Amino acid sequence: MGKKGKKRKMELSDLSNHSENCNHDTEGNTVSVILGDANNVLYGNTDLPTVSTPIAGQLDTSGMNSRLNEMNQKLDFIMNKLTKLDVIEKRMDRLDGRLDSVETRMDAAEKKTVEFEQSVNFVSNKCDEFQSKSDEISEMSRVLTKQKQEMTSLMEGIERQKTEIEKLSAEMGEMSAKKEELTNKVTDLQCRSMKYNLVFTGLCGETRDEDTTDKVRNFIYNELGIEHRIEFCNVHRFGRFVHGKERPIVAKFLYNADRELVKENAYLLRGSGYGIHEQFPKVIEDRRRELYPIMKDMKRIHGGKNVKLIRDKLYVNGRPYDVNVHGYRAQEHSDPEPNRQPRRDPQTSGNQERSAPRPRQEPVPMDNEPAH
Repeated sequence: MGKKGKKRKMELSDLSNHSENCNHDTEGNTVSVILGDANNVLYGNTDLPTVSTPIAGQLDTSGMNSRLNEMNQKLDFIMNKLTKLDVIEKRMDRLDGRLDSVETRMDAAEKKTVEFEQSVNFVSNKCDEFQSKSDEISEMSRVLTKQKQEMTSLMEGIERQKTEIEKLSAEMGEMSAKKEELTNKVTDLQCRSMKYNLVFTGLCGETRDEDTTDKVRNFIYNELGIEHRIEFCNVHRFGRFVHGKERPIVAKFLYNADRELVKENAYLLRGSGYGIHEQFPKVIEDRRRELYPIMKDMKRIHGGKNVKLIRDKLYVNGRPYDVNVHGYRAQEHSDPEPNRQPRRDPQTSGNQERSAPRPRQEPVPMDNEPAH
């Protein structure tokens, strides 16, 4: 309640106390004082002129009673107003309590509003962070999409390259097969061209102007005992010249019968330091060189007649022998060193008296290891 209301309440309380005193002691106070006080209380006007009345002893009784009745009525009216003021005061007290409660609630609401604003600010910051993260994720997604497209393009390129490689591989396989076929054909043609050739090793006395044809003829006459004249298409040494080392001589026979006769008598050269063998292309010679030790062991096991080396194929008991299938392992053995006779120059020895021909033995097929 305001200060003005409290002041009016105090004034009304004073007026009520004063009215009670007037009812009990009307003789010592005048009516004019009561009316003045009432007027002051009701209207707040203290400037009204007081009514001058004669003293109590000089007034008549009838006029006094009427005035007193009027005063009583006014006092009743004032009391009613005071009662209403009490009700108003109570209501004002209740309003003050409600206002206090409202103020408390307003303070709490204000506090909650501050907390809510803080929460809103926090959420707003989080939203900003989320938006920033979302933008980063969008950028990363764009980059990943671009990289995925690049990877897809690369994979397509790899698939194309793979297809091309498979195609090239197939072509290479075909070319390799054709190359192998051509190589085999060339090797076969080389073998056919060398069909009438024999290689003579151990013939020393190599010079720049030597007659290799006569040297081979004399060698055949003196060492193999073949008396009739052998005809050759071509006779020459081959291989790289190395000082102090005799190169072999290859002779191409004109007649295959002469070649076979020389080959059948090649067994007579065992232990002499000379050798006669067929000529093959290098690839065939390399394969035969790998098969020579196997052929020796197979001869020791199965006998010489049951083992043959034809070109680059080894036959045991009439069947091809495959090293990879049969799992050959070299056997340890020691062959006695043959008694080698000193070599002679066939070209010079031809002028000497020819010795008696050696006894003829069973020929050894030249498809086997060459005699040394």
